[in-house]
Amino acid sequence: MQRIVKPGPRPIIAFSVMFGLLLCLPISLVVFRGMWLDAAQMTAGILVVYGVLCFMVSGSRINVTADSIECQSRLGFKQVACFRDIKVSKPQVLAEPDHPVALDIYADSGKRTEEGEIILRRLLSIRLKIYRQADVAWLLSLPDLKVER
Repeated sequence: MQRIVKPGPRPIIAFSVMFGLLLCLPISLVVFRGMWLDAAQMTAGILVVYGVLCFMVSGSRINVTADSIECQSRLGFKQVACFRDIKVSKPQVLAEPDHPVALDIYADSGKRTEEGEIILRRLLSIRLKIYRQADVAWLLSLPDLKVER
C-alpha cells in the first residue's frame, strides 16, 4: 500500500482572498495620492510573497507506505515515522472537529515517570489544514497511527 496525499485548493483560495484584499493598499495609494512607483513596489512585494506561499504549500506531501508515514515539504525537509514505533497519535482540533489542524505522532521514549507512566517523545508533527478533508479523514482512520479520539 502506498498513497501520496497532496494539498487541496483550500489554502490557495484563502491566500488569494487575503492577498487580493492586500492589493487594495497599492490601489488606494494610486487613487488618493498618485504614488505610482510606491504602489508598483508594494504590489510586486505582495505578489512575490503570495507566489512563495503558494509554491511552498503546493510542494507539501504526505507519503503513506505499508510500514511508515513521511511528511515532506517543498524545501526538501522530510520527517519519517515507522508504524512499529508509534505509540499514539493525537489530533489537534480547533473550530472543525472533523478537520484537525495538526496531527502529532508520538513514540515511547524509553523513560518512565516516578509513577511508572510512559514518557512520550514526538516523532512527527503534520499540519493538516492544507490537505483535503477526505484525505485527512482517511489518514486519521489508519489503525497503524493509533489515533487517540
